[in-house]
Amino acid sequence: MSKIMANMSTVILPIFFIWLCSRLVLVIINLALIRLKAKSWGKIICTLPNLMETTSQRKLFYLMLFPCVIDILLCLSLMFLTKELLLYMAGVVLLLTVILRAVLVRKVSARNGFYENGFVVGMFSRYDKIHSYKMLDTGEVELLMKNGCTLNLMLPENVDKVVIDRLLALYACPANLSALGSS
Repeated sequence: MSKIMANMSTVILPIFFIWLCSRLVLVIINLALIRLKAKSWGKIICTLPNLMETTSQRKLFYLMLFPCVIDILLCLSLMFLTKELLLYMAGVVLLLTVILRAVLVRKVSARNGFYENGFVVGMFSRYDKIHSYKMLDTGEVELLMKNGCTLNLMLPENVDKVVIDRLLALYACPANLSALGSS
């Protein structure tokens, strides 16, 4: 039985390592092409506050990175002490992916807002991913995404809520446009 498990680990570990490396490469490519992707979003219609700029969120970002760096150092030290080199290298690749993904979200969050082709809140989403929306009296927009997630976006005071309402009705939920009437 242990011979079968040893044979399986020699097959599964390289596949797992290649899969993790491909995810790392995708994050690196996304990070490198962020400026080109931002041009495809279209003209900005309304900016939203950068949630990563608040002091508490910045502290949370650094608190998340600190254990990842410790884990990478631990994986590197364990790699030298054991013969399962590939397993610990997979751990390092996974942690690097987490760190770079956090950096990517931080960079994209600097451009939060509504654009011609979609909206950015941490990451870019196209309007066709929105199932429905509701303008709340509190100055928020509640977006129900097609994947079941709900986003509540606080609109800044200087934003024309009618413009955002028409934008979402036109691009996200064309069926709601008739409810708006001709006003």
